[in-house]
Amino acid sequence: MRRKLPLFSLLIVLILIASGCLPSVPKKILGPTWPSQYRIPLVRAKKINLGSEGEDGLGLEKVSLNYRSSYEEGDEPLTLEIFEERVTVDPGNIPVLSFSGELPSEGEYELPKDDQTKKIDFSFEGLGEYAEIKLSSEETFHNYIGVSLTGAVAGAQGLDIVLYANGAEVNKVSIPTGGSYGQLKIPGLTISSESKFTIEATGSIFIEQGASSPCLKFDPGEMEIEEFTVEDFGPIKDDLNLGSLEIEALKLREDDTDFFELQLKEAVFSFTPVLPEGLTIKADLTVEALDRWEQPIEDQSWKINNIELKKGKRNEFPDFKTVLNTILKDDTHSINIRLDNIKFSKAEDADAVTITYPGEIGLNHELTLALDYLTYGSSFDGPDGSTELEDVPLEIDEVNLFFDVENSSPVGLALEIWLSPDPIDHENPASNPKAVKNTLAIAAGTEKAPAKERFVLTFDPDKFTNLIEAKTVYHLIKFTNQTETYDPIAADDYLAITAWADITCTINKH
Repeated sequence: MRRKLPLFSLLIVLILIASGCLPSVPKKILGPTWPSQYRIPLVRAKKINLGSEGEDGLGLEKVSLNYRSSYEEGDEPLTLEIFEERVTVDPGNIPVLSFSGELPSEGEYELPKDDQTKKIDFSFEGLGEYAEIKLSSEETFHNYIGVSLTGAVAGAQGLDIVLYANGAEVNKVSIPTGGSYGQLKIPGLTISSESKFTIEATGSIFIEQGASSPCLKFDPGEMEIEEFTVEDFGPIKDDLNLGSLEIEALKLREDDTDFFELQLKEAVFSFTPVLPEGLTIKADLTVEALDRWEQPIEDQSWKINNIELKKGKRNEFPDFKTVLNTILKDDTHSINIRLDNIKFSKAEDADAVTITYPGEIGLNHELTLALDYLTYGSSFDGPDGSTELEDVPLEIDEVNLFFDVENSSPVGLALEIWLSPDPIDHENPASNPKAVKNTLAIAAGTEKAPAKERFVLTFDPDKFTNLIEAKTVYHLIKFTNQTETYDPIAADDYLAITAWADITCTINKH
């Protein structure tokens, strides 16, 4: 019986194999498939400020999509003061008035009436550089003549000292009995190169014991000039402000992350000087590009030397747009427009020039800037210029790109939004075959009612796979001005962009 059991078991196994009753191994694994939806961020809520606090601008000082500065619109003209401070002049010396005649060795002495010995005649030699001046109203520290008695004091009658100019009385000071000092005040006095002055003393003096040669000494203080007339600026050039006049300082950006390239479709600049009659100015016009440290950038400046500014003559610069577009490069952070090497002279057809402090001259300027396009992005890899992706299935069946765009400015904009798996060449974004351009447009809006648009674009799944396979999506935004309006762009005007992709993938695709 022990040998029959194994034989019987083996027979059962053979019968089962022959009849095919054991489970078979499948040729492929079968199971359900299903579609899955993914949302992939591409541009994470980028908000580009089109204005700047207190100024029109692209988040930048005094620069905007459309910017106009013009005296015709009520702006104050640019001004330059010929004098940084009031001019003061040492008028020179005045001779001593010595008392002569039969003077007592000590005691009271009455000055004789109608005696030429009690008068002196003089002119202010220190004012010889001016054809005419008018003194300011200041009389505490300037514009006076100190009068001092030496070897005597005012006598019982007191002492009167009178100043005459060309025979007319200008001022009078009385020194009381026992006094020895007084001041002749001359504020507001007009003095010409022909002016002749006389000082006359009347009254009495008391001669002190042992005194010799009693006299009146005069000590003129500095004269402060309110207005002057000259025939030649050469002798007074040291008093003039020969510095620079800043016309515009356009602050483009604080660092290297604001934009790549800015191009103007309009740039017009001109000015008309407002000058005193008979005055001519020569100066150099400089348009200078500065780097982030406000240092001039080599070979990125423009200068016109020895421009002549005449009263009422309009100065125009037809090459201004070409110049600006040449120097508006990636490393330019600000632009300075100014007049340098300012020189003043008398016009050829004028006899003299009269200047009133502070000698303000004006430039009724017109500056118009209209942006053609601006490429906005980041000069480094990171959150501002790229978006890092999580793991995304690469079996993509369908792709829709979504762009939410919002514009609160009064300017309509055409947009190019470039997406790429590699850093984007802002000068030629199409140089990378994997870079994708998306073209949109947004209307003008207002602060209370910004223009809002959602754009939905279908996209080729294979191209999108190429876009995201590196798991980093770089973006670059170029916006182009589509309007001719010069409505001001407010400090809080903005362009906001958010972009994402909704994709459909098949999971467990057979």
